[in-house]
Amino acid sequence: MTPKEKERQFEAFYRDYQHKLYRLCCSFCGDEEADVADLYQEILLQIWKALPGFRGQAQLSTWAYRIAINTGTAFRRNRTRRHLPRVIKDADLPAQEQHPKDERLQQLRAGIARLLPSDRLLITLQLEGLSYAEIAAISGHNTNQIGVRLHRAKRRLHKMLLPYEN
Repeated sequence: MTPKEKERQFEAFYRDYQHKLYRLCCSFCGDEEADVADLYQEILLQIWKALPGFRGQAQLSTWAYRIAINTGTAFRRNRTRRHLPRVIKDADLPAQEQHPKDERLQQLRAGIARLLPSDRLLITLQLEGLSYAEIAAISGHNTNQIGVRLHRAKRRLHKMLLPYEN
């Protein structure tokens, strides 16, 4: 892959997936904005570095999500890497979602944030519109395991949100 081809492929990927990757970072870091920005930058760097090795055996998005999850897991495990030097300016980060005025949506987000990190990740991937098969390919589990784990995570989330129902 030539440097120009690598750059074009990365730019196309970034254009299509920047918001999804950012939300994935939020699922790892919660409301810690500095950590979200650091993790986002680290994920993009890891994808850039690995891009020449992409062989096309999976979809580019599945391959990149796998890198993002591995990077996020390592980042969460090693919190001492806080506040990396900025290569990506805050203006280059995806537009931050406005805090919704809808109280039910706020409660849902708060509930998701209280889930176990592995459950939060699965819920986030499903909310991004990925199928069970895609989530299985990304996570390394089989489709049935994803279905069971998502069902259990949704049940825990529902129990958390019951007190807020009218």
